[in-house]
Amino acid sequence: MKMFKGNGCAEGSAVGTALVKTSYEPVYTMDQVEDTEAELAFLDESMAALREKLQKLYARTLSQSGEEAAELIESYEMILLDKAFFDGVRSRIHGDKRNCKMAIKLECEQCRASFMAIDDPYLRERFSDIEDVCFKLVMQCDHAADALADITLTQPTILLADTLTPMDTVKLDKALLAGFIVERGGATSHAVILAKTLGIPAIVGVEGICAQATSGSRVLMSGDTGEIILDGDKEAEARFTQMILAAAAEKEKYNREPAGPAYTQDGVHVQLAVNSGDAATAALLDPTACDGVGLFRTEFLYMAHSDYPSEETQFQAYKAAAEKMQGKPVIIRTLDIGGDKALDYMGLEPEENPFLGYRAIRICLDRPAMFMTQLRAILRASAFGKIKLMFPMIISLEELRKSKEYLETCKAQLRMEHAAFDENLAVGIMVETPAAVFMAAQLAQEVDFMSVGTNDLTQYITVADRGNARVQTLYDPFHPAVLRALYQIGEAACEKGIELGVCGETASMKKMIPFLLGVGVRELSVASGALGSVRYLVRRLSVQRCKEAADAGLRCATSDQAQAILEELVAGAE
Repeated sequence: MKMFKGNGCAEGSAVGTALVKTSYEPVYTMDQVEDTEAELAFLDESMAALREKLQKLYARTLSQSGEEAAELIESYEMILLDKAFFDGVRSRIHGDKRNCKMAIKLECEQCRASFMAIDDPYLRERFSDIEDVCFKLVMQCDHAADALADITLTQPTILLADTLTPMDTVKLDKALLAGFIVERGGATSHAVILAKTLGIPAIVGVEGICAQATSGSRVLMSGDTGEIILDGDKEAEARFTQMILAAAAEKEKYNREPAGPAYTQDGVHVQLAVNSGDAATAALLDPTACDGVGLFRTEFLYMAHSDYPSEETQFQAYKAAAEKMQGKPVIIRTLDIGGDKALDYMGLEPEENPFLGYRAIRICLDRPAMFMTQLRAILRASAFGKIKLMFPMIISLEELRKSKEYLETCKAQLRMEHAAFDENLAVGIMVETPAAVFMAAQLAQEVDFMSVGTNDLTQYITVADRGNARVQTLYDPFHPAVLRALYQIGEAACEKGIELGVCGETASMKKMIPFLLGVGVRELSVASGALGSVRYLVRRLSVQRCKEAADAGLRCATSDQAQAILEELVAGAE
């Protein structure tokens, strides 16, 4: 029996047979080519062959697994068609005489440097899709076989891998996938996102496990604790089986919960919204499942182009989301990107600490033409649904007022052009820095709503990067300082009478929900897969009891003390 410990990122437990993904290791050389035209032709042939495979896989996936899974394959084809990226590859072949595989590798590494400097971990993880397309193209150049291409699952299976990408998992029978264990990757990696969608556990950060496991081994895993046991004894099997049965009963309980609005026991309506972060999730928005979109990230529009996206391109994307939600609110966040060379065409200079640097609203205010193009697109789209506008990373009244000045200028322009838009467009801010917390009372006076970005706020307050395994335990949303910050924000919103939401991971944490409701939060924006459990819990809580628990939690000197109080309330409610 072997025991491992990783970072549990998708909750639940599983028992299954191990399938260890073997890694293909391409050989790269610095050999230069003499006939660059022939090498360019070889690149085009390899790209065409890979694209044909993707198109066949898309059709098969669409029929077998549905639109959501097929969207992932389609996104790969879009990467393969990215002219700017592959112009760079061709330039390395034609100008530097690099061989095809090395040219792909070098261009991919340059792209990695840009993505890794991005603050948002969700967007950083999207580089893995580009990396996978490049890797699959190199495999095509070598005519290498896909490790999972011919695998047919016959029993509950736990997939172990160094890394996992959409192409790795899309061909596997999801009904028999019991869990993922990945050596590398973070909480926003593909493996975790897919696991949450499928409702199965995922554990990341388990270095070396693939070398110690073999396909066919018996695997026990808990996505709640990060515990993994290979070839466990009868006692361990019994313990995990009991955990699985308990989780299945809980899931069934959530599935039986009727859809519709979530009202607390004392009649308070809590809006349950979803987060949308890319074209694929935007296309799959379901207005019948939620009360709106609590966070519509716009960065994917900028990252999908080799130059600034036009007003028309942005308008069509925002309009589509607004129409998709059929009159329910869509909160669109203006561009939140930055760091060292986040996007090549922006020409951002390298920074020692991009997390504290030139990013988000700071870039927008410094580049009015870019900012106003986005604002005009959002305004125009507001004529087609209930759109709200949200500014990120605001730390002062000066920033907020300047942002609103640009918005008013755009409104005046559109009036002159007789273009339709919502004259009463609601304007809000993300509260995600200590400065915004201390200024919350003043900022609340000049906005229609506030949304707390608890991921960044916790990171800034605890001075701990949640993506850094060495300080992961310090990144604690229940830290007394974080709880007091949330209380201060809630107090400011309640005093002004404006809407307050949360769009970070804490919005779906069971024991955090009572605290959030207790300090005045009335909108929880979560991943679509968490809607059922959040709705179930909200309907069994009373705001009065939540206020009492929040008050008690605020008096606690440690995270453990506060969590114990909140856990007791949740246990009693469920």
